[in-house]
Amino acid sequence: MNKFATQLKLMRKANNLSQSRLAKKAGCTKSWISRIESGKGSPSVECALKLARALNVSITDLAGDTPGAAKRKARAAAMIAEAQYRDILNEFREVLNTIERNNFAVAFNPEWVLRCRERLAA
Repeated sequence: MNKFATQLKLMRKANNLSQSRLAKKAGCTKSWISRIESGKGSPSVECALKLARALNVSITDLAGDTPGAAKRKARAAAMIAEAQYRDILNEFREVLNTIERNNFAVAFNPEWVLRCRERLAA
């Protein structure tokens, strides 16, 4: 599969678009999108421009791993990592609350619980 095909598929999926929806937005057919993504077809410049507009990216982003695409990927990865970090912190807060609520702090080192609370507050 060529870079354009790979990028098209990745960007389509990143935008939660089916091949049918992308085809409709770009003004082409689902079978043509399928052919391009599988590497069996190559879009004209006009078609590539329509696909880029439909995905709200530049044609150079579709042509390969450009700095713009790399920045978007890095931003998306950072957002996912931050969301996962927040989820872990929230779960940890719940564990600390349970420990304190049920007087399990005695079973744990009370200083550890206090240090954890201080770090969570920071």
